[in-house]
Amino acid sequence: MANREPTDQVVRFEIPTLSAAGRLAELLEDGWSAWIHQRRGSHVVFAMLDDDPEDLAILLRIVETWVDNESLWAIRYELDGKKYVLTAGDPVWGDLAAA
Repeated sequence: MANREPTDQVVRFEIPTLSAAGRLAELLEDGWSAWIHQRRGSHVVFAMLDDDPEDLAILLRIVETWVDNESLWAIRYELDGKKYVLTAGDPVWGDLAAA
C-alpha cells in the first residue's frame, strides 16, 4: 500500500451555496470526517480520506450522485493540489438562465 502525503488525505469540494454545502457535509459525515469552510463568498466542503485505497473512489461516487440529485451538473474539487471537475446528470438550461 502506497503512503499518501498529508495533502492527499483531504478532498476539497467547491459548492455554490452554503445550504448545499451543509447538505453535502451532512451526507458525508457518516463515512468521512467532513467540514465546511466559508471564505469570501466561497463555500468549500472538505472530506478526510482514510488509508483504504478504494476510499477516494467511493467518496467520488457518492458526491457524483449528490451532484446529480442537487441538479448542480458540475462542481470543482481539489485533491493533492490538482483541480478537477466532477460532472453528473444534464444541465437544466432554464435554471442556469434564471440565475
